[in-house]
Amino acid sequence: MAAQTRPTTKKTTVKNNIAKFRQDRRLLVVGLFEGLGLLLMLAVLVFSIVAYQEYLNPASLRQGLRYLGATASQGNTALLDISPDEDAVYLPMGMGMISSSRDGFRYHSMVEDNRFQGSGNFTNPALTSGNRLALVYNRGGSNLAVMTSYGQVWSKTLDSTILSASMNPKGAFALVTNETGYRCAVTVYNNKQEILCKWLTSQYYILSASVNHNASAFAALCFSGNTDGVKTELMLFRVGEEKAFATVDLQNRSVCSVKYDNSGNLFILCESGLLILNRDGNVILDRSFSGNLTGFYHREGQLPLLVFTRAAEDGELVQLLMLDEAGKILCNREFAGTYVDAATDGEVFHLLLRDKLISFFPKDAATTEIACSGAASVLAGSSHCPILLYSDRAEKLKLH
Repeated sequence: MAAQTRPTTKKTTVKNNIAKFRQDRRLLVVGLFEGLGLLLMLAVLVFSIVAYQEYLNPASLRQGLRYLGATASQGNTALLDISPDEDAVYLPMGMGMISSSRDGFRYHSMVEDNRFQGSGNFTNPALTSGNRLALVYNRGGSNLAVMTSYGQVWSKTLDSTILSASMNPKGAFALVTNETGYRCAVTVYNNKQEILCKWLTSQYYILSASVNHNASAFAALCFSGNTDGVKTELMLFRVGEEKAFATVDLQNRSVCSVKYDNSGNLFILCESGLLILNRDGNVILDRSFSGNLTGFYHREGQLPLLVFTRAAEDGELVQLLMLDEAGKILCNREFAGTYVDAATDGEVFHLLLRDKLISFFPKDAATTEIACSGAASVLAGSSHCPILLYSDRAEKLKLH
């Protein structure tokens, strides 16, 4: 019998040539960035609420809306009320300006509901301000107050006599006073009106003091006299330290202004030149002027704006000059006319001549001329809007 053979079944293996796709993570990455964006927006919102909580209220919102309405109805010129006191001093603040006079202090705005007045006995009114705070005080007196564009936030009457004061952009200020048992003192306050330090001296008389941008240091302009003559020195202190870490002998220079910029450099403006110190007290620029300094505009946190005049064939030429800490020229313009006043907010420059106001932006060379007559001074108002002060009124102008 023949042997039977079973058919063998050959297994065939089918290979899958389709490769598996890697997991698509693009949506995950997009979602991650969206989450980070939301977290960033939330952080900005929380920071804004904490930093500007005093302004986030229904009253300030209504005042802002009324200001926008008043601005639209006023056109290119808005009228502000002023103090009848001839000794009143003015500085720009918020949507208007602040003044200090013998009767006290006032905030002037185009919105009637956003005006207030504080009483005080200011026989010799003086004023210094930062970005959101202002210090009004009685030079030669003992009373002072801190205010915002919404009202007074602090006041104090001292046992000593106030000689001068200067406030930095963040609201910290240095106060120079006469003290019993000493010649003078410098008291540094932070922007919450808390005392950071007090330096008393029996050796020097103090003309002025300036506190830097973060209230970590201050400078005192001092002089002392003996049989050999008068000696003028600039003494630099760190807040919390009793001894000066640097002293600069100014020799026979006639000092006009001593202010810090926002980087911690100290600008000493003299009639004969400009001296700049870095935060360590080292001289980084000492430049003499070739002409006579006619005027200047210098506030804490800003670079000084220098004004020179010279005679020309058809009248007078007015030169506006601004230098940075390295001596680089940031502004150098000449205009024909009779000089009255000058001001700047750091971006736009205002030159008031006898018959017109010239405003210009050095970055784009745009210049605006507005005819005016009789204005006594100019302020660098908010939103690049200059404020012209007359004897009976103030005008806030729109440049564009």
